Amino acid sequence: MEPPPRLYNYEGLFTSVRSIDLPLKILAILSVLILLIVIAAWIVSSKTYKRAPKDTKFQCVRLENMNKFEVLDVLLRDDDEWKHGLFTGKINDRVTLIVNDWKVISLHEDNDNLDYYFSLVPDKFRRNWYGLWLSDYTLLHRSNLRAIVFHTFDTVSPDAFPLIGSFAAREIKSGRYQFGENVTGSPDFDIWIWDLVMEFVFFNSPDFCSIGSSSGKQSLVECLRSRMSRLLRLHESGKFPSGSTLVAEFDGLLSPLVRHVIDISSRHHKQSVDNKHIPQSGWRATSLLHQFVQAHHQLDEEGEFVGFLSPVHIAHLLVEISLILRCCLLRAIRLLLVVLAMRGDWQCRVREESKQVLASEFRCSEQTTNIPGSFVPPHCLNLRHVDNLPWTKALVNEIVRFSAAGFPMFALREAPRDGHLSDYDYAEGELILLNQLVYLNDRDVWEKDIFTRADDEEKETSEANTVPNREQIQDNELIFPGLPFSPYRFLQKCDPESADKQLRLKLPGHWIRHMLAGYTVCVPNDSIYQLLTAIVVHIFGTGLHVTVEKNSLPIYNEAGDDSSLRIPRDLPPVCFTFNQ
Repeated sequence: MEPPPRLYNYEGLFTSVRSIDLPLKILAILSVLILLIVIAAWIVSSKTYKRAPKDTKFQCVRLENMNKFEVLDVLLRDDDEWKHGLFTGKINDRVTLIVNDWKVISLHEDNDNLDYYFSLVPDKFRRNWYGLWLSDYTLLHRSNLRAIVFHTFDTVSPDAFPLIGSFAAREIKSGRYQFGENVTGSPDFDIWIWDLVMEFVFFNSPDFCSIGSSSGKQSLVECLRSRMSRLLRLHESGKFPSGSTLVAEFDGLLSPLVRHVIDISSRHHKQSVDNKHIPQSGWRATSLLHQFVQAHHQLDEEGEFVGFLSPVHIAHLLVEISLILRCCLLRAIRLLLVVLAMRGDWQCRVREESKQVLASEFRCSEQTTNIPGSFVPPHCLNLRHVDNLPWTKALVNEIVRFSAAGFPMFALREAPRDGHLSDYDYAEGELILLNQLVYLNDRDVWEKDIFTRADDEEKETSEANTVPNREQIQDNELIFPGLPFSPYRFLQKCDPESADKQLRLKLPGHWIRHMLAGYTVCVPNDSIYQLLTAIVVHIFGTGLHVTVEKNSLPIYNEAGDDSSLRIPRDLPPVCFTFNQ
C-alpha cells in the first residue's frame, strides 16, 4: 500500500505569531542587491578624465569680463610654458579647457565637437533660435547652414564694400552725429557703427534706393539696434528684462523684410527665365540679405540640399552677423582712429594713398546718380593685390591683429559630448577656450625680420616686437598687453637691391591662412578686413582728419623707434576735423 500523503500545515504564515525573520532576510538581500547594482552602474557610467594642469590665475572669470584688461593680462602672459600648453580654468563657474598652442587650435577649431558656442542666453531662447552662434546643439543642418552663409559672403558683389565705405564718409559729414571732442567715447560713435552694419546687412541694394523717405528705414534701424543691444547683454549676462520675448520681436521685425526680398528675387528670377536676358543695373551691389536669398536660389538650382532653409533661419543668421560685425568694427575703428591720431605721419600716408585711389577712373557718378562722388575700385581692396594701397592694407591688417577681431565670440566653445583634445579630455557641458590671443601676440611667430623705417633707411630688427622693460616704461600696467602696434609687420621693399624705397604688402603664410580661411562663427575674416579697408579709404580720402591733444599722450607712446607704437589702456580722446 502506498503511504498516506504528507500533510503540510501553513497556518503559521497567516497568524500573528509567525516569525518575521524570513521577510527581513528577503528585504536585506534585496537592499544589498540594489546597492550593488547602483555601485556597479556608477562605476560603469563614471569615466576617468585626464585633465590639463590647473591654472590658478584663471578661475573666477565672467563672460562679460573677457575683454577687460585684468583677464587679457592673464591670457597674454609672457610665459613659454603657458603659450605652448593646455590648462584647466573656470569661466562662469564652468570647467574650461584653455588651449594656448596656436597649432593645436588650427588643427581642432573646425572639429564638429567644437562647433557649439557658449552663451548665457537662456535655454528656452536657444532652442527657438535658428542661427549658428546662439542656438543650442539641437539645431539641425548646422554644417549646411554655415556653407550657405559662406557661399553668400563669397558671392556678394565686390561693389558692396566700397559703397559701404562711401556711405560711412557721407554719414559722418551729414551732421547727424554729435561726436563732440571725444569721438570714440561718444554714444553717437556706436550709433554710427550700427548704421554702417545695418546698411551692409539689410539695405545696401538698388531695391531700397527708390524709397522717397528714409523715416521708415530709420525707424526699423532703431528698433533693430535696440533689440540687438538687448540680445548682446543677454548673451553676456544671461539676465535682461523681457528677454524671453526677443525671438518673437525679431521675427516680427525681420520676417516681413525677408519675405519681401524673397518675393523681389523670385520676380527677377522669373523675368530672367522668361526674357532670357535682363540688363544689368548701374551698380551690382546687394545687401547681405539680398545676396542670401540669391545664394539660396543658386544652390537650389544646382541641386544642393537647401530645402530646409526658411525665412526664420535667414532672419536669425542676419541678426548674429550684425552683432558680430558691430563688435568687430567698433573695437577696430576705435583703435584705428586713436592710432592715426597719435601718429600723424601714418595718417598722412593713409590719406595720400586714399586720395590717389579715389581719384582713379572708377566713379559712382558714372554708374548711378544716387551715389555721388567716387569710391575705391573693388579690386584694390583684395589682399592678393599687394601693390595697391600697401600702407593702408598693412595698417588694417595690424588693426585686425592687435584688436583680435571677433574675440571672444569665436573662441569660447561648449562641448555637447565628451571629447579629447591633444593629450587631455573634456566632459559634456564643459567649455573650451581657443586662446588665439597667444598666436596674435607670440614673439616667436611675429619676430621675423620686420622691415622698419628709420630716417628713410631700411633695417632689419626685432626691436618692434620686444615688450619694453621697466626702464623703458615706468608702468607696464598702463599700456595694452601683448606686442606693440606696428604696420611694418606686413611691409617689404618692392626691390631690396634698388634705391627705390617703394613698399609693397607682404603677408606671412600663417596670416594669409588666418585672413582668407579664418572666420568668426560665420563671418569670414576677409570680409571684416575689406569693410575696414573701404571705410578707412573713404573717410580719410575725402578730407577727414583725426587729431588728439598732445598733452593727453603718455611719454611712453612709442617703443624705442618710429616703426611701432605702445598704446595706452586709457585711450586718449580724439576728434574729427575736415579739410578738402
